[in-house]
Amino acid sequence: MATTAVCNSFKAEILAGGHCFQSPQVVTGTATSGSYTVTSVSAMANIAVGMTVSGTSIQTGSVVSATTATTFTLSLPTTGTITAGTLNMSGDVFKIALIIAAPTLSGGYGANQTNYGTGTGTPTQANLGTDELASGSGYTTGGFTLTDVSAVSSGGVGYLSFSVNPSWSAATFSASAGLLYNASSRLGGVTNRCVGIFDFGGVQSVSSGVFSLIIPSATSTTALIRIS
Repeated sequence: MATTAVCNSFKAEILAGGHCFQSPQVVTGTATSGSYTVTSVSAMANIAVGMTVSGTSIQTGSVVSATTATTFTLSLPTTGTITAGTLNMSGDVFKIALIIAAPTLSGGYGANQTNYGTGTGTPTQANLGTDELASGSGYTTGGFTLTDVSAVSSGGVGYLSFSVNPSWSAATFSASAGLLYNASSRLGGVTNRCVGIFDFGGVQSVSSGVFSLIIPSATSTTALIRIS
């Protein structure tokens, strides 16, 4: 059983800055060796705290820890001098996993789900486990990676925009719901935090075809995830 709901833990984590929804950006910037500060950034408009940063002389695991109108601060120091170097910036990685036709979690899935978990083991509110579709027949454990996720605000409502509908080709399986989660390491190293559960209104099946989820239009009244 599944109930469509934005998870309670996710609502609290939004207030704590526990998720970064910015879409990927490519900018140039300058920094001295061993510095935390990147200056002369070509475009700051879409750079947000929490975005990952990669590029020459940028340490693996670096994220944006602070911003100003013209600079941003790294969580780790640079390993060399950067002069108008190309920097790749990304928000968190969001995925949607599919739940089997007859899930076994006691009480079902809904607002109290906290984590996707490990992808294996006994289903709990912190682990989808064996209630996820098994790999094969067009599905891969972990689910579909959503692209170009971004946050939008309009009329006092904040909502998420997803540019691509999840789909699985050459698929033969049945599913009853989807679990949307943040696969990135956040909140002090925690991964796979659950964002929401979405019931499909019954078991949906496909045989040697394409299984698609149609995400509602990204507006303040119809977006999949809205907070006001």
